[in-house]
Amino acid sequence: MPLFDGAVRDKAAESADLATLADRYFLLAEFARAPIARCITVLAEAGGPAIYHCAAGKDRTGVISAVLLGILGVSDEIIVADYAASRENLDAIIERLLASKGYQDMLAALPPDTMHAEPETMITLLARVRERYGSMRDYARAAGVSDATLAHLEARVLERA
Repeated sequence: MPLFDGAVRDKAAESADLATLADRYFLLAEFARAPIARCITVLAEAGGPAIYHCAAGKDRTGVISAVLLGILGVSDEIIVADYAASRENLDAIIERLLASKGYQDMLAALPPDTMHAEPETMITLLARVRERYGSMRDYARAAGVSDATLAHLEARVLERA
């Protein structure tokens, strides 16, 4: 389930100031609300284990993880630490991606600040989502996720004491 296609990416790039990686993450969250809602719904309704990923495992995956963890009530500190843990393997991830011609071209075209996973990036994303929507649950609702799906997601992945 791709989060965006070329047409959306071109439209988004024309209409936004993308000075930082946090700007790009927020833009992704804004322009890919429907696919993110679909991802949340699929994960909530999966009959067994499910996985979501992207090429490096920190950008699209990081945004989806932040949304999911936020919906589930995980603290910002843990969401940020989860995101920043990508730094441990980032050199190996970049090396793996550079082994593919397609990714060589893509990585060469990316702004220099893209290939990091600094805590401040996720802190900024969380703050911007909260500023615009109030919470990750409210973001998910605005994206089209029903309250029933949110409840199903919680029941599926949270242990109750």
